Amino acid sequence: MTAQRWTQAVRDQVAFGGLLPLGDGTAGAWLAESAAVSALRHAGDLAPGVRLERITLIPTRTDDSVTPQTTFPAPPTALPPGPLRLSASFAACVTHPLPETAATLRVVLLSTARDRLGLAVARADLRVTDLLDEDPRAGRTPTSTGQGRPLEADESRVPEGIARHAATAARSVDGVAGLGGAFGGHGRPVRLGEAREDGSPTHVRVEVVATDLRPLPDTVRAVRSAVGSVLEPGTTVTVLVTGWLPDAGNGEAPA
Repeated sequence: MTAQRWTQAVRDQVAFGGLLPLGDGTAGAWLAESAAVSALRHAGDLAPGVRLERITLIPTRTDDSVTPQTTFPAPPTALPPGPLRLSASFAACVTHPLPETAATLRVVLLSTARDRLGLAVARADLRVTDLLDEDPRAGRTPTSTGQGRPLEADESRVPEGIARHAATAARSVDGVAGLGGAFGGHGRPVRLGEAREDGSPTHVRVEVVATDLRPLPDTVRAVRSAVGSVLEPGTTVTVLVTGWLPDAGNGEAPA
């Protein structure tokens, strides 16, 4: 790998942020922080009188927190299972009561994180950074995430065999916009684990770009099921969601 490609690969990994475990960490799936922020920003920007500035998701441990046991191998930079704290800073319109604006935004962010993305968010901390004279939603495209379309892998470049079958199965699932491939700098959406004596892998990891067509946990379960159906019995399947896109035509905040 050339120095230029190595530098770009490092930048790509930094851009992903941490890898957030879905649910309680036993789902065998992780969501890139950058993708989670895109989904949360899209939902939050639809709230009245709000312009989101910065969103972060970090682990928060309590004395009675217990890390669940899981048999799924975690990818590099994955955060350990456990509750998360969501922090968001935003500018608020002075024509809306500030307490009401903050309360609405908190509900939107928490419901999106928990119900739509499947993240174990325990709390949301909000901070007002600026006051606006008018509602920032005026003239804003409802489906804009504020970020470019995630880079998708070319399925035709996936080698023939098990990896190609797994990639095709994942791509066919409703709620999958495309295949990823930038994580780890390897450029492949499917990673095969250690091989058995017959040559079949003991583990397969699939990287996808998801949409808001349905809740992310449902999409992930469908991907694992579809990929597992083309593999040998007993092969573990994990899913890494590295991109998120709003469902075309969905201009409403997630319910």
